[in-house]
Amino acid sequence: FLYIDMTARNDVSSTLSKGNNSYFYPSLSGSYLFADHLRKLVGNSLNWLTYSKVRANHAQVGADAPYAATKNYFSAVTSFNGNAIYTVPSIMNNPNLQPEKTKSTEFGLEMSFLKNRIGFDINKYRALTVNQIIPVDVSRATGYSQKFINAGSILNKGIE
Repeated sequence: FLYIDMTARNDVSSTLSKGNNSYFYPSLSGSYLFADHLRKLVGNSLNWLTYSKVRANHAQVGADAPYAATKNYFSAVTSFNGNAIYTVPSIMNNPNLQPEKTKSTEFGLEMSFLKNRIGFDINKYRALTVNQIIPVDVSRATGYSQKFINAGSILNKGIE
């Protein structure tokens, strides 16, 4: 009738610079099936209530950078007259990138009635993502067309 789940995870990314490459994300969720407890309190007058559950959870997840986003590397291009040619990438990389993080919270209520003939499941959620790793346009005078940065936050929320 009562469920609790906890997780903890720590990732170490090979695509982020040392000092910013380790990130921890925990989660906690719980649910309570309360139809049977209501029946014990009020008796058989609730026999029309088949199932009921309230639930809540909070979680944090992380994401690392794309390959080679923190260091500039030379890339080989088509040779000219048998001579090897190397070039820098068009995106300026950033050694100070931090991992993206998303924190989400959710609350829900699920109920069914009349031997599961009718029911509903309602859910309220909120997810906030910060430190998104995105390439932004820079002046071509730098020798690059874009640069990776941590920027922005996105809030996603609603009721289902």
